[in-house]
Amino acid sequence: MNTIYKIARYKQISDNTFLVAFNIKDASDSWFYIESQLDMSEISGKTPNEVCQLAYSKIKDKIDSTLLRLEKENVTNVGYQFIPE
Repeated sequence: MNTIYKIARYKQISDNTFLVAFNIKDASDSWFYIESQLDMSEISGKTPNEVCQLAYSKIKDKIDSTLLRLEKENVTNVGYQFIPE
């Protein structure tokens, strides 16, 4: 599966909480947005890449289930070029 992950948000949202959000595109060009909240203590001393990996690992099961659901639905995407036969 050719899945693309793009960082949509990367910021501290409160004194104790850091947010990493992803825009995710699957092999059929379906996109979805998902957020992962981390405690500031979890990211202390980590590089941005390590923070993103931690955020991803916390929501990996949710991402996988969403990708599976999209694959099963095989939805037509708004903006997809349709060519009549």
